[in-house]
Amino acid sequence: MKDVKEVLNKIKEVLSKANFAFMLYAERCKDKVKQSYRALKVRLKKVPWIYNLWKEYKKLKFKIEHSQWYLKVKHKIIELKEKYITSEVRKMFWTIKRSTGYKITTRFAIIILTIGVALGILNKGLDNKSAASAYREGSVPAVLHAGYDVVVASVKPTESPEGTQVIPSAEPELIIPSIAPKPTKKPQYQGFVATEDNSAWLASARINIYDENKFFTYKNRQYYKDENFAKSYTVIDVSSYQGDIKWDRVKAHGVKAAMIRLGLRGYVSGKISEDTQFKKNIEGAAKNGLDVGVYFFSQAINEREAIQEANYVIDKVKKYNITMPIAYDGEHVSDASARTNVAKLNNQQRTDICIAFCETIKKAGYVPMIYDNKSHLEGGFQLSRLNGYYIWYARYAPKPDYKYAYEMWQYTESGKVAGVKTLVDLSVCTVDFPIKIALMKKEGQ
Repeated sequence: MKDVKEVLNKIKEVLSKANFAFMLYAERCKDKVKQSYRALKVRLKKVPWIYNLWKEYKKLKFKIEHSQWYLKVKHKIIELKEKYITSEVRKMFWTIKRSTGYKITTRFAIIILTIGVALGILNKGLDNKSAASAYREGSVPAVLHAGYDVVVASVKPTESPEGTQVIPSAEPELIIPSIAPKPTKKPQYQGFVATEDNSAWLASARINIYDENKFFTYKNRQYYKDENFAKSYTVIDVSSYQGDIKWDRVKAHGVKAAMIRLGLRGYVSGKISEDTQFKKNIEGAAKNGLDVGVYFFSQAINEREAIQEANYVIDKVKKYNITMPIAYDGEHVSDASARTNVAKLNNQQRTDICIAFCETIKKAGYVPMIYDNKSHLEGGFQLSRLNGYYIWYARYAPKPDYKYAYEMWQYTESGKVAGVKTLVDLSVCTVDFPIKIALMKKEGQ
């Protein structure tokens, strides 16, 4: 035990000296700290032992954030937020932060990095040039700031529609990655089980004409190109869970359009409310040149409520230039207390509700769209009755895996985009909605 303490004391002493040395070099090269992610990676590869540690840290972080206990806690927190129990959410965050599991998992990665850097100093030494490079390349901030990471530009693995990865940024920003759950858009939406024979409705439903092999990935984003669809583009969808967004940075990294949550009906209370970030998001996106559309999370249990929701949306968007569709988000909620589950809706009722919303939107001069996942679309609706509407299909997989028609595919909920501090959804769209809507308005005049 005494030997262990001596070793620990020596490590502390070495790290203290290393910290001082790094701070000194940081002052000398602070004007060069902001490097692109691509340049960072290239430079790290020139120092293999640091680069390997950095990769191990990334792998460990990924495993932590995708572990079962992490996801369970995340979903619990989202459920509490939906019920406005703010105090309970805070208690849970503190419970996580004080737990042994949190301390072990978060500190283990940092210990790997700090010991690696310390051994490097002892065995190899660092001259002025290499230390400055190490600082610029990211290893030093990882030690000094206990887990700072570089956020770079880039573009559900379940069928639960709830993403995005980005192109490397010229000026990455530093944020603190946390083991605390990153909130997703909604609680639990997977698990819909069809209870009716839907084969007749599926037989007459629109079939898509995509060649799945022509979906391709470029810089971590999905695109599609063939003779029928010459151009596809990236769409981001956001809500209050993304917090404040730097829309100029989002635009700079190749995102063409944004679908913004306008509001929701509480799945237990039934109360309609506006998304707290709606005004900021739609104004910020439009100001920076993105095409904008909106979506509404519906929990309507009859046509009257669906029309009420649609009119609420129309009233909120009438002062904005909407150049993308208005989407009905009526996805399945697995919580037994959800009003749509309590009402025990059948496929015909769900379809009637959806059509009531879409037709109200259409009569007001906007383009309606339906957002949902495979199991709910195929098993929860009389699908061919929705042939006249655009479909926004959610499926988190390398390929869409859906034979029926859709115009937009949401392929991830766990992407990163410059200007957005949380994970975010990404979709690929094959229809030039801004042009279609502009022509529609012109013909209407």
